[in-house]
Amino acid sequence: MNISRKAAHCLRDTSIDFATFFILDIAVCDKGRAVVILALRFPETDHRFYAWYKGERYGFQTIDRMMDVLVEGKYLSRFAADRLIRKFNNIAKKN
Repeated sequence: MNISRKAAHCLRDTSIDFATFFILDIAVCDKGRAVVILALRFPETDHRFYAWYKGERYGFQTIDRMMDVLVEGKYLSRFAADRLIRKFNNIAKKN
């Protein structure tokens, strides 16, 4: 898998199973911190969404709830959150 240097830097302290998840986005907070936003590759088996932050995984039942938490924490703008929701819904329709 080819990833950018920025993405590789953000993923260096994570242990993400890329056979199960795909990266929906990486929200860079500042030089050393980022939130990696993950969705399941096969959502028909489970409908969980995850955010990795500082080496910890946080699970959410819906993408809307995850985006609300990220907006409240000021990791994403509301515009960016709405864009990611649309992006995920378009990916889900194709599958």
